[in-house]
Amino acid sequence: GFNTQEELSSYGNRIYNIHIKDRVLNGQTVPLGEGDANFPLFFESLSKLNYSGNFILQTARSKNGEHLKDLINYRELIENLIKKYET
Repeated sequence: GFNTQEELSSYGNRIYNIHIKDRVLNGQTVPLGEGDANFPLFFESLSKLNYSGNFILQTARSKNGEHLKDLINYRELIENLIKKYET
């Protein structure tokens, strides 16, 4: 429900840790990429700030008990987005 570009342009240069999660607006946490978070727009906007801080993943629990596999997939999703939009 936030305007990513507006938020980051307002105070993005003050961010030193980013907590990443995904959810449906006003709903529960869902697997990364299945909610309303616009990760491509976020990482594209973030790259313009030359962000070099940490990323903390708060992800949904595995639906089928394969927690490690899902965590690896989440990490790869975020790593790929970071690489795609690196300046």
